[in-house]
Amino acid sequence: MTPHRRIALNVVATYGRSLFAAAVGIFSSRWIFLALGEVDFGLFAVVGSIIAFITFLNGVLGSSITRFYAYVIGEARKMDDESGRRHVRDWFNTALSVHIVVPLVLTLIGYPIGIYAIYHWLQIPPERVVACAWVFRISIVTAFIGMVSIPFISLFTAYQDIAELSLYGVINSVLVFVTSYWLMGVESDRLVIYALAMMLIHAGIPIVQVVRAFCKYRVCRIDFSALWNGVRNKKLFSFAGWQFFGNCGAMMRAQACTMLTNVYFGPRLNAAYGISNTVLGQTGALTNALIGAFTPAITSEEGAGDRRRMVSYAWRSSRYGTYLLLLFLIPLSLEINEVLMLWLKNPPEWTSTLCLVAFMETVFNKMTVGQQLAISAQGRIARYQATLGTVMIAAFPLAWVLILFGCGPVSVVVALVFTTTACSLGRIWFGWRQLEMRPVDWLREVVWPLVIVSLCAFAAGSVARFLMVPSFLRICTTSILSCGAMMVAGWFVVLGPMERDKILTRLKR
Repeated sequence: MTPHRRIALNVVATYGRSLFAAAVGIFSSRWIFLALGEVDFGLFAVVGSIIAFITFLNGVLGSSITRFYAYVIGEARKMDDESGRRHVRDWFNTALSVHIVVPLVLTLIGYPIGIYAIYHWLQIPPERVVACAWVFRISIVTAFIGMVSIPFISLFTAYQDIAELSLYGVINSVLVFVTSYWLMGVESDRLVIYALAMMLIHAGIPIVQVVRAFCKYRVCRIDFSALWNGVRNKKLFSFAGWQFFGNCGAMMRAQACTMLTNVYFGPRLNAAYGISNTVLGQTGALTNALIGAFTPAITSEEGAGDRRRMVSYAWRSSRYGTYLLLLFLIPLSLEINEVLMLWLKNPPEWTSTLCLVAFMETVFNKMTVGQQLAISAQGRIARYQATLGTVMIAAFPLAWVLILFGCGPVSVVVALVFTTTACSLGRIWFGWRQLEMRPVDWLREVVWPLVIVSLCAFAAGSVARFLMVPSFLRICTTSILSCGAMMVAGWFVVLGPMERDKILTRLKR
């Protein structure tokens, strides 16, 4: 299969999985809440947050391993078959050793701390303490199995078999959906039963994937002589360490601003902030699916030494990812007040403003995601992550200073927009200096096409706003007009001549 066809297949698979998961998740979350009740639902979230750091660190290690897999697979293309397989197999064994040692250490440290927190720190009703302790034990087992399986599952992404990986995601969503409905009829302790059911799903599917990877990939073989290698471990932990710093900056930026909002403006503004993140999460998941399909291809081309093709894929990931995001955000921005009233009836104050700011932030971020993926593929991320991580952390003191100067709730908004813009400019600079991704090429390949389609979409959607009174019919009309105009403009501006010819050829077939 050609690289372009594989990317197209991966985009369709991940996009379909994300749409299906979003639709199924709406019902699943509602049934889980009804089955557990408000108290147990909150307790499950609290107990789960205890192991959040473990899963966060595991996610950083997992993305680092996927990057190295994809890079060495690209390097293997320049070797003979046997040498290439051995090269990838050595990195698999290194990843496996790391994901055996690190989960063991984290579990041995985290288990006593978690149990102590449940019995002595957390505010848990006395009659639910024992149940929460069992939920924590079950969650630890689930997290441990998930962490150990990462070296196997990452092979699917590195080899760009994302369509198969998406199938497992669909199966996971279906099983959660069925379990959520079944849970409403359970008579015993639903909190513990729910935790057990989630363990069977979230641990059972990775075990199936491990077996599948062992059967599918010849590099997936344990070699005791290659399990621990100082040079490879140093590279892996160095890359993961700098990624950890950058991700921590993003996490601290979000959590610190949330706490600052709560302290100075109360829970109502927190609710508005949470609603904006929920709206953005549903729309952003579809774009992330497309970007995830490009990531291994970008890394593999860099590993193979084809910088020109790698940069071409990077520009496309920014252009297509942002275009798909705007396809949802532009009609939503035009009708944000009516949509919130329809959804929440009485949305908290500032909700629409925070939603619009969150939309703007995300668009700025996605427009430079190509530079981010390219820099990660190259591997020289120390200065990049140190600089951008520091900028993201700076959002908290900046917001605090603005609040002390009396700027009100807009302080957090200004701080978030400023740091997001600074990070985007930083990606442009690092992409230019490290990879010769010229800003003028970025403007031509990404910004200019997106500006044109955005103007067309806003102009078409505004027609309905001027001619119709606020209503559900106007929301639908605005969405149809803006999306239609954006699709027509996108055909001529976002897609290149070669891409249009390929689409027409396949449609004729």
